[in-house]
Amino acid sequence: MGGDYFCDVLDCSDKRMDYDFESMHKQDDLKTMTLKIKSAPTKGLSLSNGADMVRGKGAGAWDFKHKSELKYSCANAQYQTKIVASNKDFTLGVTAEPASLNETMQTSFEVEAKCIPQKQDWETKVQAKVSGFQVGPISPFTEVSTISLLIPSLD
Repeated sequence: MGGDYFCDVLDCSDKRMDYDFESMHKQDDLKTMTLKIKSAPTKGLSLSNGADMVRGKGAGAWDFKHKSELKYSCANAQYQTKIVASNKDFTLGVTAEPASLNETMQTSFEVEAKCIPQKQDWETKVQAKVSGFQVGPISPFTEVSTISLLIPSLD
């Protein structure tokens, strides 16, 4: 039993580190070309763009990938908005940590919507987190989350 436990722990850590111990000498292809640009023109606003050229699956084929990310926070970082566009999907995320709700405890709300145009699907996530208040000798952490995965489009 003890050997199985440690083996499971090691397998789990290997998966997290993306290390395949069955084929240890396998090398992933390096990115042929990468361009990354980051900018933070004002407090609370940042923009980053990235483009990669990687070897494709077929012989002599190349895949081009891109990702653009815009982050904006306001009201002393109480509200954060993040927009991500890539060649696979588009994501909009909004996080709110209002100061009026965080005086005696920690409260946050998150909403995220993702559009996957190639599959014509949507994914949404809504979360509410509350912690930092005393219930007798313990401080509980409560998270309520609603996730809807891959809602087919109406077309």
